[in-house]
Amino acid sequence: MRRLLRVGGRCLLAITVLVLAIFVCAYFMMRASLPALEGEIKSAGVRSPVTATRDKQGTVSISAKDALDAIRVLGFVHAQERFFEMDLARRSAAGELSALLGEATINIDKEKRRHRLRARMAAKWQQISVEDREWTSAYTQGVNAGLTAFSVRPWQYFVLRTEPEPWREVDSLLVVGEMYYMLQSGGFDARLKDILLRHQIGDPLFDWLQPAGGTWDAALDGSVIAPTPLPSATLLSVRKDSAPVQNAAVTPTLPFADIAVGSNNWAVGGAITSHGGAILADDMHLGIGVPNIWFRAQLMIGEGASARRIVGVTLPGGPAIVVGSNGNVAWGFTNGYGQWFDWVAIAPGSELAAAVKTIRETIAVKGAPSIELDVREAPFGPILRTVGTTDYALAWTLYREGAVNAQATKMMFTKTIDEAILVAQQSGIPHQNVVLADSAGNVAWTIMGRIPVYPAGPNADSHTKRGLLTATEKLPTEWLAPDKYPLIKNPADARLWTANNRQLGGEGGNIIGDGGFDLGARAGQIRDRLREQKSFDEKNCMRSSWTMSRVSSSAGQSWRSSPRRPN
Repeated sequence: MRRLLRVGGRCLLAITVLVLAIFVCAYFMMRASLPALEGEIKSAGVRSPVTATRDKQGTVSISAKDALDAIRVLGFVHAQERFFEMDLARRSAAGELSALLGEATINIDKEKRRHRLRARMAAKWQQISVEDREWTSAYTQGVNAGLTAFSVRPWQYFVLRTEPEPWREVDSLLVVGEMYYMLQSGGFDARLKDILLRHQIGDPLFDWLQPAGGTWDAALDGSVIAPTPLPSATLLSVRKDSAPVQNAAVTPTLPFADIAVGSNNWAVGGAITSHGGAILADDMHLGIGVPNIWFRAQLMIGEGASARRIVGVTLPGGPAIVVGSNGNVAWGFTNGYGQWFDWVAIAPGSELAAAVKTIRETIAVKGAPSIELDVREAPFGPILRTVGTTDYALAWTLYREGAVNAQATKMMFTKTIDEAILVAQQSGIPHQNVVLADSAGNVAWTIMGRIPVYPAGPNADSHTKRGLLTATEKLPTEWLAPDKYPLIKNPADARLWTANNRQLGGEGGNIIGDGGFDLGARAGQIRDRLREQKSFDEKNCMRSSWTMSRVSSSAGQSWRSSPRRPN
């Protein structure tokens, strides 16, 4: 018994020492995979010395003489602090999560892979300008320098027992594609269901059941959509012999995304501020996650009096301040729920059906055999849904040449609101309500993102009809020219607001379309609070922000556009 106790005690001691050793090794390995916060690093491609510092809250400030150097170091910092997040974003967009995470994400990869974004973004990389390529390449150099600067791989890859793959330029385009999907794909199935319902019950009854607007609207142009008249008793009848059936297709059961709509922004012009500069407040609501999708940063570019300070939030994987201020211009987003896609019916045996091609995609799965997936594609996009014998292909703005570019990076260097408006209208990003403010006191709203132009015909007549089943000749073939974009600049009361709601009526509303706007209640609350106050400064604008947060879950960042140090 004593011998057994001695042996048992030694075994227990050995196990304890082993467990402690494992914990100590794990601790030091975790520490070794943390970002470098001190020291000097030599990196290829950097033209002159760059300094990166952090304040008490961890916000990074990057000081560089050259803009490309600043972006290289932003890429370095992103890789050091958020590479795993970036890796998940590019893999999610491309339908490649299972190669990293295993069988648990196969269904996600199957749904995403049907969009073939890896191949599409590779093609778009060849299409973008030399200037855009240079900017993205500089960021990519920085990311890979940050990744190789680790003494050990990031801890997430230890847990997954794999190695991180280098960043490629096309991966930054995939991150943009992932944002497109996050912000716009929730409307795909809802729109298809509406299309089929409209064809079954007819326009009068559908428009009454699904009104395009109402008394809650708070459009920037003050437009009001009149209520649809109550349909006749014949139209309201549910009897089969009197129900108007325009298309006998059965309404399908389609999956719906749980979309949290809630972004808000507003601006006040210099005419009603204490200092004559405009003030902008912005709050972008996305799903809650750890880490937060946004990464706060500040760029100081240049030296002396000509130095420019750009402050705001970045998106790891993207080479830009996404929203913020450069001291001359401030800009902020809410998602613009316009109609940025169409469903096209492909009947069996039709000429369009003959043009459909099948492309085989291979989904790698960690720890399991790869999966082959056949993707059927029409000339304008993939077939994603089938109802009865009819296939439905998606024609999405994202697929079109020119839908993704790096023009949004120029927003950081704009000096006037007119420059900022032009950048917004040429940028290839998911379509946003962008509210702008400048140091001269100007404010403006427009759509940031490239808007497709629909040929004349039923789909161009009314935003309430956009997205109906359409023949291919009705699909857009060109981009809207900047001077044709919906725009509101310096309204008479010097106040602007958006909250994912309908912004315009008339021609401007038709250009945007209706992709599932949120009810105008939040926008109306913001508008009414702004109108209650006669004069603004940063302090009372923020106080108003907190007041509205109790009603609309918005407690946004405020930026003042001023030649002085911006807030």
